[in-house]
Amino acid sequence: MKRLDAKEYTTVTLCGDDDAHLAIGGGAGQYVVYATYDNIKFWNLLSGAPSGTVILLNVGGQEGNYQARQVIPMDAALHAARVFFETGQLDPESIWEEA
Repeated sequence: MKRLDAKEYTTVTLCGDDDAHLAIGGGAGQYVVYATYDNIKFWNLLSGAPSGTVILLNVGGQEGNYQARQVIPMDAALHAARVFFETGQLDPESIWEEA
């Protein structure tokens, strides 16, 4: 994940059982994180940033506008990835919102 630069390297995905996966996109200190278990319900990791502010990020090779509350610092993205990798579950200490 540390290779993500929001230019050339913009997405990394951790795959679990069946359709379960957690994806991290962006780079250079600003990341968006989502997870799904079935490709039907999706969960976004949220920060404590206020709603209303929009941040332009390159995720998956495409620029898009993301709510500031969806933009996560590297340490929080790494923690969510570590918990998902080790347990296959969403980090219960983080704030997740169904998309």
